[in-house]
Amino acid sequence: MQPDHGPQGASAPADWYPDHSRPGRLRYWDGAAWSAWVSTSGDTTLDPDPVPSGPPPAVAGTASPPPGATVHGGPPPGGDAFGGPPPGGPAAAAPPPSAGGTATRPSLGVALGSPTGIGLLVAALGAILVSAAGGQTAVRQEGLFGGSFEIRIEPGFLGALVAAVILAVAAVLPQLWAKLAGVLVAGAIAVGAGFLMIAARTSDDFVSGRSITIETGGWLLILGSLLAFAGLALALYGIAKRPPEPTGGSGFSTAAIILGCASVIFWMLSPLGVATGLVGMSAGKAATGKRPGLALAGFIVGLVVLTVMSVLVIIFMLVATP
Repeated sequence: MQPDHGPQGASAPADWYPDHSRPGRLRYWDGAAWSAWVSTSGDTTLDPDPVPSGPPPAVAGTASPPPGATVHGGPPPGGDAFGGPPPGGPAAAAPPPSAGGTATRPSLGVALGSPTGIGLLVAALGAILVSAAGGQTAVRQEGLFGGSFEIRIEPGFLGALVAAVILAVAAVLPQLWAKLAGVLVAGAIAVGAGFLMIAARTSDDFVSGRSITIETGGWLLILGSLLAFAGLALALYGIAKRPPEPTGGSGFSTAAIILGCASVIFWMLSPLGVATGLVGMSAGKAATGKRPGLALAGFIVGLVVLTVMSVLVIIFMLVATP
């Protein structure tokens, strides 16, 4: 169900006008109907409800976002599931103007400065630390009759370096697929480094009951895992606060429930279950005013699995014993 766009056929030109449903905000009029696009201090977002009850005044000198403001997006040509102009509509040939009269898509700077982008960069730093653990001693235990036994991390963690590059690229790209790839890789680094540290601490070569000393490689694994977990949490918070615009289709709710349920067995999928659930709920609410049940269910299942997995990994990599 599309939002109520008000009377049709009004003579006011397509432009930004004061949104009387919420003072201090602008809403885009496409020339015939109110769209779901709103702007507050130049920050363009989607909000289909409520909309003004009538058309804007057909006068010259319409309102625009304040000079110098950054407009992060606008309704794409041909319309979308968020209540933008329908195919063939009066504004289908061009998106709404920004302060300078032209529309812009999210820039690399905008994507990098968002919580999601920052979170993925934090996770990339964690991946670099995990890579640096290669060739280092992770844990050490003193022997019963002198000497010591240590567990060293295999050198050449190229996979962690590749993961860092993927996370850095995903941080600066505004596309939804990049963010989804980023949260998946961040989760893999966080849990993978944690499991590696747990395996080192519980090695059968150690004597049960004797203390274990964490060495440089172990601290690098722990810190890298914690940074990846923190970056993943920040990235998901950013998606919850302002989900990336879907690239098409309405299958995010279905994807969320599938990924959420699959994560019960394949726990690595839980970050994707959470992320697609957030996007699906945002898209459904913008299009119909309600959060789809499948998206919500997938989000909840994925979040429960991700939370339990994260807590267990963090605890065991710090306290596990032979």
